[in-house]
Amino acid sequence: MNEEQQPYELRKEERQRQKEQERHAARSTRVIGRFRRYAIIAAVAVAVSYGIYLWAGSAAPKGEDFSRAVPSMGENHVAVGSALPEYNSIWIAYHPRIADEIKEELKQFAAAKVIITPREANETDIALAAWGRLDAFNVENNGLPAQRINDFITRYINKGPEKVSGASGGV
Repeated sequence: MNEEQQPYELRKEERQRQKEQERHAARSTRVIGRFRRYAIIAAVAVAVSYGIYLWAGSAAPKGEDFSRAVPSMGENHVAVGSALPEYNSIWIAYHPRIADEIKEELKQFAAAKVIITPREANETDIALAAWGRLDAFNVENNGLPAQRINDFITRYINKGPEKVSGASGGV
């Protein structure tokens, strides 16, 4: 090789080495970028999953189940014109003797698509009825046991043979 070609060859090799280094750097940058993207996606997925886990846990009943089983009325509809059996299924019945403040507090549970009615035949101040379950109790110290009622609704709403679309599953 003559002397002019040698520097040319050296420059050419140097350019190729430099291009290879640039390609390598670009490849590394892409890999790091992908890793960051996947790490962010994984972190978001973990955060969302943990949030759902916490939310689901907070929706669970918090207190003891004081209800008892009652005979089911069956799942057949009552024929037109026939006598209606005494209704025992979700429903909050209160005795009219309870304080007006308690009656007002009971209205908060109507948001869960729960029927709330006065019922003089109640043996206790409040009766919570759902399909095959009953929790009856008296109001103590003029305070409504809202958590007890909320837990009952959470446990038993939409558990009958007919599912109600849009039922909230709790208050």
